[in-house]
Amino acid sequence: MAGYKFDSGFIKETEIKVLLALEWRMDSVTPFHYVSYFISKFFNHSPPQRNLRGRVSELIMATIKDIYLMTHRPSAIAGAATLVVLDQNLSREAVESKINALSLNGFPQIEDVLFCYNKLQELEREKVQLPSSGTRTPAGLSPSQFGGRPSVNPSTKRKRGLDFRDLE
Repeated sequence: MAGYKFDSGFIKETEIKVLLALEWRMDSVTPFHYVSYFISKFFNHSPPQRNLRGRVSELIMATIKDIYLMTHRPSAIAGAATLVVLDQNLSREAVESKINALSLNGFPQIEDVLFCYNKLQELEREKVQLPSSGTRTPAGLSPSQFGGRPSVNPSTKRKRGLDFRDLE
């Protein structure tokens, strides 16, 4: 292209002009963006429970622990989290009915919401089963239940190496 010179400064200025003109938002969309919408839709006939948004947000934060949930759309995660807070015992048909009532032409996809709903139910059950006191391992077991020993020897303050012979 003879006669045209595009340097990085010109391209940057053009990008900024386009972004300003179109008022683009460059934020990434998270499940938190959908929480208000789903609360307004699912709780339209009854008053929302106290601290509803906090409970939904807590469930959404719990999705970080499950890699399979992180692959789903933010809207599916938010919808499922709101439904779990609404009722942890919804049947497949009830979840489908609530999602179909939103009239969003297949958005969010029902299968995604159902998968997330089931996974979030599991996370909620695990949370209820774990006692809140004492030191816990990632699997929710105390060191004595796990069969492990403290990783630091109090007299030397040095980390001990793993000894797999104790596990046999």
